[in-house]
Amino acid sequence: MYVTNIKWDIDLNEYALEDFNQKLTIEEQANMLNMPINDYKKLSIDEIEDIFFYKARHNCFDIADSLYNLPNTIQVPQEFINEAQDRQELAEYMTEYISNEYGFCVEGYNFDDELEEDIERE
Repeated sequence: MYVTNIKWDIDLNEYALEDFNQKLTIEEQANMLNMPINDYKKLSIDEIEDIFFYKARHNCFDIADSLYNLPNTIQVPQEFINEAQDRQELAEYMTEYISNEYGFCVEGYNFDDELEEDIERE
């Protein structure tokens, strides 16, 4: 069993912008904002910030993946499946596990029982 379509709870604030500036090269920044590098280099810091926040708020790129390499799919540990009394309890286990494992909270995700069957068939 897997959790899929994970929606990470990442604040779009000065910390995300700071990570954007510190973790990525100028070329990676331009690519993430879908801009030619020569155009990107001409922008002021304020213009870059405006574009970053606009595109992030409008889901033009995936901050969770682009800045933090957070997964979209995670396998549910077998012990959680064995211990949980119902799907609600399993969700509570997974939410805490994801937060502890990756350092970010999640806004939501889906359980996918069929994904495991697809992987086993391969």
